[in-house]
Amino acid sequence: MSLSPRQTRTGHIAKGATKKIEDVTLGISMNFSFSITDLKKSIPGAEALASLSGEELLAGVRRVLGDAAKDSVVTVDGDIVTVTPNPVAVANSAEAARLSERAAARARKGELDKAAGIYRRVLELDPTRHDSRRELAMVLVEMGKAAEAVDVLLDVLKVNPLDHQALIILGNHYAREKRDLVTATRFFERAAEVAPDDPVVQNSIAAMLFEQKKPDEALARFNRVLELNPRFAHALYGKSMVLMTEGRFADAIACLDQLFHDGDLAMPGSSRCLAPPATITGSSPTSSPTTRRARPLRWLKTSRLRPSRSRDSRSWSRRRNSMGPCAR
Repeated sequence: MSLSPRQTRTGHIAKGATKKIEDVTLGISMNFSFSITDLKKSIPGAEALASLSGEELLAGVRRVLGDAAKDSVVTVDGDIVTVTPNPVAVANSAEAARLSERAAARARKGELDKAAGIYRRVLELDPTRHDSRRELAMVLVEMGKAAEAVDVLLDVLKVNPLDHQALIILGNHYAREKRDLVTATRFFERAAEVAPDDPVVQNSIAAMLFEQKKPDEALARFNRVLELNPRFAHALYGKSMVLMTEGRFADAIACLDQLFHDGDLAMPGSSRCLAPPATITGSSPTSSPTTRRARPLRWLKTSRLRPSRSRDSRSWSRRRNSMGPCAR
């Protein structure tokens, strides 16, 4: 497992209750450290910690963390919280790593039920694998179990409030499923605070601004995305949508032309949002690149500029990171 600067993993000798030498097993211990300030910014309801101190603060932190700190030692030193879970046996850690790869493979094949079951087993073996916890949340979203996915993602943020990927996923959940753009924007803005140069974050905010009928702000954000990555397909498409609604049809056509000629059409989710319905599910896989580029341009002139809502058989690896207006 890759560790953030706020996480440390060390060899640890965990003794059984009898303290006999034969009961000694080699385990792996991981500490998660983060600031209360970050926790308050990322977790809804954690703002109440601001008025607490001493033992009340420690108790309040434990309440906020909930099951994320189960079977763990929690300490508070000034603004810094440290969570130390029980050590994980080396064998369990190795098996969890192996199963995590298997779960990812199942998810890529669209076998979501199996993937979810394997990820749950991973977390039974090694509860500190919060990357697998985030992946489980993505599987649950795809399975339509949004409420459970939200709980899992919040557990991820409780031990790493700077996990901007979890913040993005939560933002998308509130935008798409709840149609709660205020809460969605809060999560996206927090993700942007954590990772300001992530084009996916900036694109998500641009999409929210467009949904909120703030075209000037949305356009500025889409331009920011394209400064970070000039080939970012979702931003090129989103920018064309803004230009179209503003009546700037020539600019919208030029933006789409840039997209189809220079955009990264291989990025996750691009094919679904960049083509009209006929080219999403009914086009021939052997059609030429010229035909694939020209067809959407002809469609633009005769149809409303909107992404299709049809569901195709795209693999997990292409769907999992789709963001912004194109992912809707």
